[in-house]
Amino acid sequence: MRSSPWGTGQITNLERYGQLWPFMMGSKVEYSFVCNGLKGKTTPRAFRRCEVSGTELITASGNAYCATYRIDCEEHSGTRTFYYAPEGQMTVYAERNHKRRG
Repeated sequence: MRSSPWGTGQITNLERYGQLWPFMMGSKVEYSFVCNGLKGKTTPRAFRRCEVSGTELITASGNAYCATYRIDCEEHSGTRTFYYAPEGQMTVYAERNHKRRG
């Protein structure tokens, strides 16, 4: 198994603009930070921009969750989509699409 430079590490210089909570259509948040990988790789202008884009019915792990909030995020390494279920107070499903690896 090949070790990844991003397997562990830390972020520094975290800044946040906006907020998603309480969730409602159009709520936005943006994070900017520096990624410092364990093996010395650094991404100085890392970011994540997220927006609550709607509500959807999601089935995950055999459970149907009504009215999850869909949160679409664009980040320096690709995109992510999270589905948050208020009834369980948790993210019940997430997808990631990496720019280079898919």
